[in-house]
Amino acid sequence: MFKHFCATIALATILTACGGGGSGDGSGTNPTTGSPVITARDSGRGWVAVASSQDGSRLVAAVMGGQLYTSDDSGVIWTARESARNWRAVASSSDGSKLVAAANTGQIYTSVDYGVGWTPRDSARPWNSVASSSDGSKLQGAVIGGQLYGSVDSGANWYGVAGTGAYWMSVASSTDGSKLVAANHGNAALGTGTGGYLYTSTDSGANWFPRDSLRYWTAVASSSDGSKLAAAMWGGNIYTSTDSGVTWTARGSARNWISVASSADGSRLVAAENFGKLYASDDSGATWTVLDESARNWQQIASSSDGSKLVAVVQGGYIYTITR
Repeated sequence: MFKHFCATIALATILTACGGGGSGDGSGTNPTTGSPVITARDSGRGWVAVASSQDGSRLVAAVMGGQLYTSDDSGVIWTARESARNWRAVASSSDGSKLVAAANTGQIYTSVDYGVGWTPRDSARPWNSVASSSDGSKLQGAVIGGQLYGSVDSGANWYGVAGTGAYWMSVASSTDGSKLVAANHGNAALGTGTGGYLYTSTDSGANWFPRDSLRYWTAVASSSDGSKLAAAMWGGNIYTSTDSGVTWTARGSARNWISVASSADGSRLVAAENFGKLYASDDSGATWTVLDESARNWQQIASSSDGSKLVAVVQGGYIYTITR
């Protein structure tokens, strides 16, 4: 058990290369065939992050060096919000009313009105990931080369909860905010160095435990109760856990995984390969199939609670909505 630990971080630039946007035309097949319907939305931008409400109707997405965008019709129409900043991460409450967004080398911002108005919070830091409980009261933030931070008052106040000098890539939360999982890549350059550990907490971040082995972890996802977890790594497999992160099982093939998302019950998973394809699993990660054949510069993917509505963003490309 620990509350603080140290790690050595090599100086490097975050990998956010542009390209691979693909066509702006909608794609997909007739839903009566059982195949997913994939549709390109909005315009080509430097999309880096996206989050979804529980039913998949309300979405929020972030552009690096641009604005935040929200949609209340499952991604058909998008509205620009806030100001142009180096946005890096977004998270949503279950109903989409409370949002949190983080700017790299900037502040965290919160909204309580579906993204119409935003309030700056905490200090300027190199934020890299954020997570929210279902009611938006308990938040987690991950800092590159710094700590994990937590808030129990919808972002009004923040406190350091774990780690110093770690390269935190991703953090995920159970719906009540008590069970957390975080990914430490271990080094600023993707796929280099000794790697880092996964960390889990069962007390809203008061205490954290290192899990599994040193790997190049890039992304994590959680079921609603926090018992089923998924973790993705750069140049390796996807790993799943059914005991809140105590033990992990390697799944799928070795790829440069950049994002992973989970349904509420943890049975339906989706994962994005950077400059690669989208993959899906309907058996908690045991087997995987290609969801989208197109190779793109995927940055993040999000899922509705039942796993039927997905949204994924491409840097230098489009937002894609997927109905399964």
